[in-house]
Amino acid sequence: MNDIDQEREQIRALIIKEAKIHEKAQLIDYYKLFYQSIFGANHIVSDKISVGLQIEKEIESLFMNLSDPIMDISLEKKIYRFPLYFIVNKKISISVIVDSFYNTILRSRRMKSSGWEKLWEKIKEEIHCLGISDNFDDKTTEEFNTGLKKGEEILHHSRIYHENYAPHYRIIDETGMEKILSKNPDLKKYIE
Repeated sequence: MNDIDQEREQIRALIIKEAKIHEKAQLIDYYKLFYQSIFGANHIVSDKISVGLQIEKEIESLFMNLSDPIMDISLEKKIYRFPLYFIVNKKISISVIVDSFYNTILRSRRMKSSGWEKLWEKIKEEIHCLGISDNFDDKTTEEFNTGLKKGEEILHHSRIYHENYAPHYRIIDETGMEKILSKNPDLKKYIE
């Protein structure tokens, strides 16, 4: 299998995984997923303390989705979407999540987005070929495409995604995942 075919298969696999777990995900949600898979977290935070405080606030939420798996969203480097409910249920240290999440933010700031637009076009084509786009809300897609054309930064999931899945996760890197698994090897069964 050549590199182009391998990339296409990786893209298709991640689209299918997301569609299986979050069937109501919209185009903007796929954009965010693939952006995170390449660049890591794209959040505006000033320091690790504010990251930790935000996580503590979120894990107190009564509306946290308790069914999401740990998603391996890797395309180029190992990277994961780590649901915050595992912090409470498995007594995982917030500091491990904070460090790993913050590292992906720093990575995102360092990386160049050259080639991202071409890759996004390939991703959209695969979404369409798989028939996933048939389920997209027209208004949400139009608003997303308009914002993208204006150069707006895409930081949030769609309203539909929020209403259906109440996402509370952080993007963590391979090092963070290894630290978590070293103390909680049973979590491997939750990785998809």
